[in-house]
Amino acid sequence: MKKSFVVFLLMLALLLSLSSCIRIGGAGDWTFDLPGGYTVMRANNLCIEVIKDRTTVIEGYIEAFCFGKTHVGVKRIPFDYLDQRHEDIDHVPTAYPDTEREYYLLDTASGTVYGPYTAEEFTARCEELTVTDLCDWISTDGWPDGAHD
Repeated sequence: MKKSFVVFLLMLALLLSLSSCIRIGGAGDWTFDLPGGYTVMRANNLCIEVIKDRTTVIEGYIEAFCFGKTHVGVKRIPFDYLDQRHEDIDHVPTAYPDTEREYYLLDTASGTVYGPYTAEEFTARCEELTVTDLCDWISTDGWPDGAHD
């Protein structure tokens, strides 16, 4: 009985460690509420994502986000970039090529996600959709003002 319980715990730990984003709270993990019931969630050192109703909407390492009444902007580094270039790290490096950043625009009213874009394409898409009320970019490095655990 005791041995099977230990094996169960080890298998559970292995399963969780293989998950791309473990949703178990830890030191420094936080959430930030956005319009339309969306949330930016820091799940661990390498996973900061946009979720709604416990479903991932935009995954990866979100470096920064901004929002207005009905839209959310996201600046992120995709998981595949981190996996290919930064093995065995426990945090995202502070220096990486600007070309590896991806930008997304989320319409919180319809649930539509536009992107990925370059910075210029993101700005053009915002202009095209007349999204003019986005706040300044909010960095996810540390604990953003307005975040909670």
